[in-house]
Amino acid sequence: RWQEWAVVALELDLLWFAFGSLLVLVAGILTRQERFSPYVRPFYVDDAATWGAFSTDGGTVPFYQVVLVAVVACPLLILALETLRSRSVLRSAHYIIMLFTALGLTAGTTEIVKSTAGVLRPDFAARCLGLDAVIPPPADAATERTILADADCPALVNGDATRKTLHDGRRSFPSGHTSVAVCASVFVAGYAAQWAASARRTPQTPGKLLAVGVVEV
Repeated sequence: RWQEWAVVALELDLLWFAFGSLLVLVAGILTRQERFSPYVRPFYVDDAATWGAFSTDGGTVPFYQVVLVAVVACPLLILALETLRSRSVLRSAHYIIMLFTALGLTAGTTEIVKSTAGVLRPDFAARCLGLDAVIPPPADAATERTILADADCPALVNGDATRKTLHDGRRSFPSGHTSVAVCASVFVAGYAAQWAASARRTPQTPGKLLAVGVVEV
């Protein structure tokens, strides 16, 4: 009987997973096409919050490292714990597909909100004005203090920047790093708590007791 319910649950998981994957695909296509511009906020040249250093290495923590932990390390942890608990492939697949679905829904929603909000990145001044640009003094009346469109960015006019670079510069919030990391960590924390509570209700072996203690810590 449990096997029948497990198969039904797995089928529902796959439907949610397909929906999450479709959302990521649509969001990725929309945000990577130059003709689909994010919301264009005015860029105020005097705004010191946009004069951070421009970086092409993905930031302090490269995004691919966050993805590797979320889609490789976390599923392997779930698979190991489920093997220790029940050795059920269906149960392991159930939780792993749920994790991937949560990550897909989170990533897709984040990408859509990024483009809708259009919040400027801390390095937008370098993207728009050029890498060598500096904050102009307030008395410099010759400098345009407000840029209303990407087409007015000197770096784009001079060929030092592309529309893709400027579009990406308008997609600061919410953070993709934070969204994926928090989604994975909350899911695994909830799973670990459920796993530890379930493991304590079953016959114990030294290896399982050790695993329960490690998971709870």
